[in-house]
Amino acid sequence: MKKIVLIIDDESELRTCICDSFEQLDFTVIQASNGFEALQLIAGGQKIDLILTDIDMPIKNGIDFLKEFRVRDRSTPVIVMTGGCKYTEAEVLKAGATVFLHKPIPKIDSIFKMLAA
Repeated sequence: MKKIVLIIDDESELRTCICDSFEQLDFTVIQASNGFEALQLIAGGQKIDLILTDIDMPIKNGIDFLKEFRVRDRSTPVIVMTGGCKYTEAEVLKAGATVFLHKPIPKIDSIFKMLAA
């Protein structure tokens, strides 16, 4: 069965690029443009194996999404990506992130290796 990845980013070009990379490796990809939209997908019962989220997004940012998501699910890996934000790595990890990466992501292959494990 294919693994399911949720990509949350308000930058549509970047989101599409990340989605394409996962799809080429035969993952099922679900997209959301902000944390609110992502929480709606999850509330609908969608099973997810990995989440990649940006921090700085409108409506509901990645940190607020993460805090709310972690109330429901403590085990799904969440990779937080940012091009620069007001939060420190320690704050992001404390909010429940599994990994904190800075954009551009230099080693997206490491994400794929984590999924294969």
